[in-house]
Amino acid sequence: MPRMNILNTVEREAFNSPPVFSSFQRKQYFDFPSKLRRFAAGLRNPAYQLGFLLSAGYFKAARRFFSPGSFHPRDIEYVARQLEPGVPTVDLAQYHPRARQRHQHTIRTFYGFRACDSAASRLLLKEIAGLVRSQVKPKVIFWRCIDVLVRESWARSIGGVKSLPRSSSGASPRKCARFWKTYLRRTGSWAIPSPAKSAPTSSP
Repeated sequence: MPRMNILNTVEREAFNSPPVFSSFQRKQYFDFPSKLRRFAAGLRNPAYQLGFLLSAGYFKAARRFFSPGSFHPRDIEYVARQLEPGVPTVDLAQYHPRARQRHQHTIRTFYGFRACDSAASRLLLKEIAGLVRSQVKPKVIFWRCIDVLVRESWARSIGGVKSLPRSSSGASPRKCARFWKTYLRRTGSWAIPSPAKSAPTSSP
């Protein structure tokens, strides 16, 4: 099915990038609880320590995760200064994807979130289907989806969305929902509140 862009280049880049903090906000979001600090201290690789703490700070602010390549230099410098003295220059390219996945699970759990399940996905798809029936514009649908996630306190990880079926304003709800269902399954890193929060246990 032909596709159309939802966000323009500038909007897409902003959406897929971590928030830009002021000095005050940087101190606020990178002020880590002792449990997270202890977890980071237990990681053997300095790149893992830095990547974990940066991911935790961005998650605290935005309820989503970002690629290490998009981390802001000022944030990297600020958090690196919090690590043990004498830590060598850290290359975040060494932050292995599998380690990131484990750390993301730890961060979600600490903040009381869990991976989105099929019931949560169905709730969002139901919202989308209603908007499609009302012939709401694709970009409005996109931002309404974000509103739903915020309202339900879900962690947002839907960066990279670029397109919807070109005929979405006139497509059947089933066709549009099928598109979003495929995308949700592909991204697979949404989260919803967890009923319990446990302390993280350090791992490599």
